[in-house]
Amino acid sequence: KVLRKPPKVACFANIEKEEPTEEDLREQERQQLLRDGSRTKALSIVAKKLLSETKIPVNSRIVVVGASDCGLSFLESLLSIPHLLFNSLTLLAPGGLEYHHSQHLPLVAGTAAYSHNELRRIMLELRVRILDSRMVQIDRQQRCCIL
Repeated sequence: KVLRKPPKVACFANIEKEEPTEEDLREQERQQLLRDGSRTKALSIVAKKLLSETKIPVNSRIVVVGASDCGLSFLESLLSIPHLLFNSLTLLAPGGLEYHHSQHLPLVAGTAAYSHNELRRIMLELRVRILDSRMVQIDRQQRCCIL
């Protein structure tokens, strides 16, 4: 029998980390700047044409169930359409939005899509009705959600 040498790396904790590339360093620096709230200021530029255009009101009742990344990005994409004004957007989020409880440490790791600052910048609570409840059933005949 031929005896083999044991491998150099026996577990993932012992793996040597490779040097970050220049692109990785730039991305880390950009993420650090975005996380630093005092250095990140919002600047909005609104053209006269956009202010003088009449927005088309959308009176359809739109209910988004769950404040996951998918639900929040859907609401953000609806609110970012400049020529439409949505009058009845509702978000069903058990426990409210995540950043309302930011003083408590999360039990599980957060999601990668929206940080607390990004959620504040979207200003969902001003433009969307947020309900702290769970959907039990959809009544299609009466066109409503049973909470």
